[in-house]
Amino acid sequence: MNRKLTGIVCGLFVIACLVLPACSKTHEIPYVFEDVVVLGNHDAPPVNIALNTGFPDFPHKLTVYEIVRPVVSESYASNLAKQLGFSEEPWQMPEGDKRMVYSYVNKDQTLIIGLNGSISITDNNYFLEKPKNLPSDENCIAIAEKWLNDHGLYPKNVVGITTSPAGEVREIDNGVSTVSYVTGTSVEFHVAIGGIVISGGGVSIAIGDNGIVLSVQTNKYTLKPAFDVPLKDINYAYGILENYLSSQVPPDTDNLECIVNYRLLSSLAITGIDLHFSHSTCNDYLLPIYVFTGDGYNGYVPDTVYAFIGKVDAALR
Repeated sequence: MNRKLTGIVCGLFVIACLVLPACSKTHEIPYVFEDVVVLGNHDAPPVNIALNTGFPDFPHKLTVYEIVRPVVSESYASNLAKQLGFSEEPWQMPEGDKRMVYSYVNKDQTLIIGLNGSISITDNNYFLEKPKNLPSDENCIAIAEKWLNDHGLYPKNVVGITTSPAGEVREIDNGVSTVSYVTGTSVEFHVAIGGIVISGGGVSIAIGDNGIVLSVQTNKYTLKPAFDVPLKDINYAYGILENYLSSQVPPDTDNLECIVNYRLLSSLAITGIDLHFSHSTCNDYLLPIYVFTGDGYNGYVPDTVYAFIGKVDAALR
């Protein structure tokens, strides 16, 4: 029986800046992955890649948008907390500590509001037990839409809604890690500007047993046009991905052009290529990336298909 896994597991882990203020403010073209930390693997085997799709026709240049974030003060955070059903009083900071987030707790959930406009809500009992009455994907979407509308967080310019397993609980048998069960269903609201999807710029909301909201991840921001950037040729960008997956050492973090969610693969079939904007809480701009998707396989883990995502910096410098 085949099982398709999503998310980030062994291999490379991508850690985004979640709570820090914006990192760069310049009209030079910043690097898309400048503030991403990548933990790689030495002596990783080369990946056998099959390109099972053609190269789309992409534009030669693209307008970059500046991300305008809210000024997150105690008053702003308290009003937002009240809107989301939390006490207006944040956790008190120890004397002398610098505040990086505003945190609020009620009986069942914890809310964290970042100084960059990020919003994170997590159920305090997430992962505790296997769900007995997990709603269907269609019902999870309906529950997520209602919750977002009720709390004033439904995003603008939604171009698609997808679902995937959330909160995988794994077990190890004879050294092999497999998914024992999933805690819920993740509902992703994808947003776009100018017809181009904003990767990481929408809303993710996880629905669990009996329709309970397990987590919400989103950002408060507005956009304004900034400047144009030329784009790498898609053939050249694909070559960057190939070189990355054939290298036996981690990438150079000083000029990081490519990140992937799985690296320890035996083979990979690329089935989709798209142009997206990358939204990062550590960058002041929406920057273009090429997104390569497909199915990955690991010879040491039979009957398992990994949902592969590879991202390549699309800006030509």
